[in-house]
Amino acid sequence: LLGGTPSSDLVVPADKVEVVKDLKRTTHLNKALCHFKLERYEKCVESCSQSIALGNESSKAYFRRAQARRLLGDLDAAQSDLDKARLAGGENRAIDQEFAEIQRALKIQEAKEKKRYQKMFGKLAADDAKAVAPAEEVPASESAAAPTAGTTAAAAAAA
Repeated sequence: LLGGTPSSDLVVPADKVEVVKDLKRTTHLNKALCHFKLERYEKCVESCSQSIALGNESSKAYFRRAQARRLLGDLDAAQSDLDKARLAGGENRAIDQEFAEIQRALKIQEAKEKKRYQKMFGKLAADDAKAVAPAEEVPASESAAAPTAGTTAAAAAAA
């Protein structure tokens, strides 16, 4: 690399392949932490995913990706990552705290959606009520002028 040889020309000896893969997994995970600290959450997710794709099934990779996904608003994927982090590394206080944060965010999101749908359906119900109401209502002037069956018979008998 330093001598000007492109990295694509390098061949890793067979006995060093696992060492190189391990270094790549660690490097991607460290990059993810840097991206996270710099609030580049999309890049953090990408680096964690690269580390996982290289075989890093550690709870740290899933946990870090879950944190970034939560901050991006992808709560379902964050929760899935936390489940995988628990499977990979057992119970951990940081994982439990992040899980609680996601649960709070999901409740807030659910409340906002409920409110939004209530407004939307409430408006639709009000519009439907306005459309139906004029057809059912009879103005007072028409009801006084229109004789009923009982009044017509009494008027005919009086005449």
